Amino acid sequence: ANNAAGMGLPPITQSPTCETPTVVSFVYRSTAAGNPYLPYDPAAPPSPSSIEMTTTMDGKTVPMILRWERGVINRFMYSIMMLSPGSQTATPDLSAWNRKALFSFSGGVAIGHTQGAASGGDMRYLAGLRMGYAVLYSSGLRTNTHYNLQLGGETAIMVKDRFVSAYAEPEYTVAVGGSGGAIQQYVYGQNHPGLIDAGVPQYSYPDMVTQTIHIGDCELLEYYMDA
Repeated sequence: ANNAAGMGLPPITQSPTCETPTVVSFVYRSTAAGNPYLPYDPAAPPSPSSIEMTTTMDGKTVPMILRWERGVINRFMYSIMMLSPGSQTATPDLSAWNRKALFSFSGGVAIGHTQGAASGGDMRYLAGLRMGYAVLYSSGLRTNTHYNLQLGGETAIMVKDRFVSAYAEPEYTVAVGGSGGAIQQYVYGQNHPGLIDAGVPQYSYPDMVTQTIHIGDCELLEYYMDA
């Protein structure tokens, strides 16, 4: 559920109350077929030619060795991922960071009271990582986990606070996401000034309330017309 097994890493342990100790791992993006993310052991590093290189928006060309912090905030699984080519220790390596944060929001629709499941693609938002952004993610920032945008906004505040307190204050924070991920940008930007400074809302739509009512009525009307 937390996308660790696919990288050869042990899954983070979980409890009935959704709490878990914070885990920091290091992975690298391989040049092998399919470009998998593989565990990175600084004591026995892979050959440099097997690690994909990237050039950040600051013009720094570095290997894609990544620091991956995972844990639970506000009962949802969160992730902070960023380039870490200089060192792989408990102290964050900010040498390749572009001094900017990126919220990776997810879309979809669901009404639920679960911790959700982490999206590997959104959690490891590749375009942002390559440019040197610190990518912030939470399963509570997926509208297919729940559609409570008050809860989502509170979760986003907590995740960003974790980043600022454990890493540094970013120069600015940009968000990206489509559908429900776009609506989150509008609502959180409106309700929580300073949380995000810019957004890239992809294939958006107006709101959930005016959309869902008609979708819910469709099946009833179709049955009435047919039967």
